[in-house]
Amino acid sequence: MQRLLHEQVYVDTNIVIAAVEAFNSVALDLFRMAERGLVFLMASEITRGEVLVKPLVNGNDALARRYDALFDNADMIATIACDREVIRAAAELSASAGLELLDAVHCATASLAGCTYIVSQDRDMRTYSPIEVLSLDDLKELS
Repeated sequence: MQRLLHEQVYVDTNIVIAAVEAFNSVALDLFRMAERGLVFLMASEITRGEVLVKPLVNGNDALARRYDALFDNADMIATIACDREVIRAAAELSASAGLELLDAVHCATASLAGCTYIVSQDRDMRTYSPIEVLSLDDLKELS
């Protein structure tokens, strides 16, 4: 994962879930790098909402609190506002590339925040994102 050193890296919802719920070793390594200041993780406010839905539906307050603690820790992950500029850029990307709007919001947020990479398991995002998208398998190969 040397390639990510000192880069701004956008993490998609599925990567956050992989680290927090599935304890995926590659996703956890990425967050450990952020904890040590070796990579700068970013996500949309939308990501916070997405990860909270399942714990709230299931009444899993402990998991919801873990997600809140993660997103409240700006040293671990910077949360980017979903403002008009993001929405407009996402709509344009969705219209031009056929990307689902929510995926386009993630891509637009990463682009406007100046991220070098997006880490996501979403295959559509890999095809249509203006930023290079790396999967967990890609990161594993980079290790």
